[in-house]
Amino acid sequence: MPRMPKTFKPNVAKGRSVKRFKDPDPNFYKKAAWLKLRRVFLAHYPLCADPMGNHPDQVVEAQEVHHLKPRVERPDLALDWNNLQGLCKSCHSKETRREQLEGRT
Repeated sequence: MPRMPKTFKPNVAKGRSVKRFKDPDPNFYKKAAWLKLRRVFLAHYPLCADPMGNHPDQVVEAQEVHHLKPRVERPDLALDWNNLQGLCKSCHSKETRREQLEGRT
């Protein structure tokens, strides 16, 4: 049976390298406190905040909860309601990527 070819995925985007920091709590997103806060936050803010103007004329459901100040920078704000933002999957991916390129996550 033929083997799948190896895929090369460099940590580079548009000529810039991506800095990755070690997660201080790799199980954070599985903990009950986060899961409850996430559920309540999305119930309270069900729409994407659209911070980059990706869909200005559309109403899009928020599916992800984004930390405005990344957990690696400010673990003390990981469960702070004021440090959260509801985003759709597309906006969350773009925002996370932007932060990675800036070296914030």
